[in-house]
Amino acid sequence: MKTIKNTNMKLPLTSLMMLVVVGLVIANTADKAVAETSAKQVSMTAKILPATDKLPARLSITAAIDEGWHIYSVTQAKGGPRPTKFKLEESEDFKLSGDFTADPAPVVHVYEDIWPDLNVEEHTGNVTWTAPLELGSGVDAASLTIEVNAKGQVCNEEVCNNFKATLSAATD
Repeated sequence: MKTIKNTNMKLPLTSLMMLVVVGLVIANTADKAVAETSAKQVSMTAKILPATDKLPARLSITAAIDEGWHIYSVTQAKGGPRPTKFKLEESEDFKLSGDFTADPAPVVHVYEDIWPDLNVEEHTGNVTWTAPLELGSGVDAASLTIEVNAKGQVCNEEVCNNFKATLSAATD
């Protein structure tokens, strides 16, 4: 029987896989209940970056992730952990004109025993996603506020928690 060694104990692979399945079921059904506990491991902020000579106005979202924890990228493929997602309130004042890009880029891992043939994209520490904005006619980024709903999964070696955050982005 294969085992995955943890610093505290050894778990049979079948037990670990069962924990992952149970965690994914809970993750998909209990967002509100778990979000409060996960706030301790990840915090998020958002701001609007005004246009420059070379760049359009941009929406910037930063996650600060506690040491020993990680979250998953916005480009995480289906069939594995829950990706980080951002939903913006619709407005005639703006629209996203491109995809979010992460800085730094996610670190890619392959966990063959759990998710065969799936690249798992993880962020640790601090990560900032930025996406270009197209502003409506006559809209000044300095007077704009964008409401962002963020959600995802924050994990360590033993447990995953869902997180949700409502962010309000404005210029500095």
